[in-house]
This record gives sequence, C-alpha cells and structure tokens, in this order.
Amino acid sequence: VIANMVGTGVFTSLGFQLVDIQSPFVLLLLWVVGGVIALCGALCYAELGAAMPRSGGEYHYVGQLLHPALGFVSGWISATIGFAAPTALAAMTFGAYLAAVYPDLSPTVSAIALVIAVTLMHVFNRRTSAVFQVGFTALKVVVILCFCALAVALVPTPQPVSLLVVGKVMAHWLVSGLPLVAMSPVLGLQYDLSWEGLRTLIVSLLLGTPTLSLIGAIGAALTLGLRSGGVLLALLVLPLYIPVLIFGAGAVEATVSGLGGQSHLSMLAAILVASLVLAPLATAAALRVAED
Repeated sequence: VIANMVGTGVFTSLGFQLVDIQSPFVLLLLWVVGGVIALCGALCYAELGAAMPRSGGEYHYVGQLLHPALGFVSGWISATIGFAAPTALAAMTFGAYLAAVYPDLSPTVSAIALVIAVTLMHVFNRRTSAVFQVGFTALKVVVILCFCALAVALVPTPQPVSLLVVGKVMAHWLVSGLPLVAMSPVLGLQYDLSWEGLRTLIVSLLLGTPTLSLIGAIGAALTLGLRSGGVLLALLVLPLYIPVLIFGAGAVEATVSGLGGQSHLSMLAAILVASLVLAPLATAAALRVAED
C-alpha cells in the first residue's frame, strides 16, 4: 500500500495536480483529506480482517457480508481494475521518465519490461518478494526525504509563515478535533439524540472545532515566550470560544426541538471562513512580533 501510494501518488499524480492547482495550501489540504480517507479505509480493513480472518480480501468480505455474487464481482473488479490500473500507471510513468533520459528507448517496451521484471521477483518465494517490496519502498521514502532536504537547502525564499501556521493548525485539529468528531455519534447515542440531532452535532463539530484550533493558534502566538502565558492564553481565547460554543449547542438544541438548526450552522460556517482567512495572518504577525 505504501509503495503504491508513493509511486502513483507522489511521483505521478502530484505533477498533474501541480499543473492545475497552484496553491500550496489547497494541495496540502487535498493530501490531508486523502490521508484521512485512506486511514479510515485501512481501519475498516483491519476490523474486517480481525472479525473474518481468512484470505480473499474484498471477495471474502463482500461475499460474506452482502452476497456471494457481489463478492465475486468485487473480486474481479479488484483484480482487473483496482490492482492492475495502478500497476499499469506506475509502469507507464516509469517508461515516460526513462524515455526522457534515454530518448531511443520506447516507453511502452520499458513499461512492459518493468512489469515482467517485478512479476518475476514475486514468483520465487515470499521472502524474496518481501525483501524486494521493503527495499524499494524504503528507497522511495529516502528519495522523497532527499527532495525535501534539497528544497530546504536550495530554495532561496522560504514558505510564508502563514502557510506554516495553517499546516500546524491542521495537524492540531487532526489529533484533537477530528477524534472528537469521530466519537460524537457514540456520545450522541448515549444521550438518546435523534438521527437529525446527531447529524447536526457532527456538522457543528466539523465546523466548530477547526475554528477553535485557529483561534487557539492566535492566542498561543500572542503569549509566546511569556512566563504566565498559560493564564493569559485562557483569558484571551475563552471569550472568542464562547460564540462558537453557543452556535454549536444552539444548532443541536434547535434541531432536537424541531425548529431547525440551519441558521446556527450558517453562522458557524461564516465564522470558520473568517477564521481561515484572518487567523493565519494574525498568527503570523504575532509570531513576527514575538521573534523581534
């Protein structure tokens, strides 16, 4: 999985994304969302594998959970498209890159030769296959790290501070806000929330928790380097947290009461958009002041 993601994702599709998407923030956000989706899929596969420990993959899971005919179709789709298409794409990319260095070589012939060579490496035994996969995956990761080091060493103008702030805030939200959103359905069912109220709770958390992280970043930057920064941080950010908490709780309460929480959610969305625009700039300015 790691080898496929690095080969077809980083070394192949990223180039097309850079051509069409010129914003580093949008690109990073795209990869973060894709990583979260991939993580959810991996966790689902882990749970299915623990509950039904038998070889077969999607063929076995879909056949047991839904219908054997659907499992048969899913297995064929995985074999002919799900696994064959990324392999073909990686091979075609290898042929195109090699032809750019050696124009006399045919990209198609190079791609076919690569597929045959890798297939032969997996034919002999599992140990040889495992060593080959781990070695080439490690090589890809090392190449990416080298690219990052060269970018830091050779690029004369670093990324804006505001972009770094956005990355830090996203990382904070992924480890603090996203788990809260994931746990909210369980907590809502525990308190006997209706399905409409539960859906509103999830949406309000998705809109509110990033705003809290962005506001907290401003407070952390303003109190950077102060001895009593923790107390001052609470005094700065708690008043700004209150509107978010009021609109979030109000949305759930209005939905449960049958009044509809759309207006509250609209206010949360507006606050989130304003925070996304203003909070990175304010945090970057506060960091520059603290540095001086």
